[in-house]
Amino acid sequence: MRCRDGMRTPFTVADESFNVTASFGVTSSFDPDEADEDLVRKADAAMYNAKHRGSNRIAVFGESASTGAVA
Repeated sequence: MRCRDGMRTPFTVADESFNVTASFGVTSSFDPDEADEDLVRKADAAMYNAKHRGSNRIAVFGESASTGAVA
């Protein structure tokens, strides 16, 4: 959440103000043998789920589209 919160402050470039939002996908594993590529794939799927629900969201892999953290 610190990453997301750090982006909330508008910044200025060439006298023009910009606002940034970010959507994050999160996953975890208790399997020490799970391939890194599988974890990245799951986090990527969760990120697209977060983006689908709107900007500036956090989604956890395996949660349904109606649940998850909202910014």
